[in-house]
Amino acid sequence: VRWVFNLLFTAISAGDEIQQKESSLLKEEGQSVSLECTFSTTSTGYWIHWYRQYPGTAPQFILFSGSNSYSAEFAKERFSSNADKASGEASLSISRVQLEDSAVYYCFCGVATW
Repeated sequence: VRWVFNLLFTAISAGDEIQQKESSLLKEEGQSVSLECTFSTTSTGYWIHWYRQYPGTAPQFILFSGSNSYSAEFAKERFSSNADKASGEASLSISRVQLEDSAVYYCFCGVATW
């Protein structure tokens, strides 16, 4: 099983930023993996969104976490996320990886504008 992870670098507004910790990971089926990105935001309402993309397709929403959280139906059993503003760290954990988990993964920091 070959995993290729590519996390999107996105600046949302002045003072907000997000960066990946690694650009690619290799895992075998059945193992667990954690993808990490660091972020900083001045907003009190923030969400770290995770998407995955297969070649030739649009990005697929996995989940978001932060001020609150929500997961796509397919992600509820094996995917989980943590986002901590104080430490500036966010992670996406995937348990019991499967061949179909091999994709490009993106993290994105969204903030409330109210």
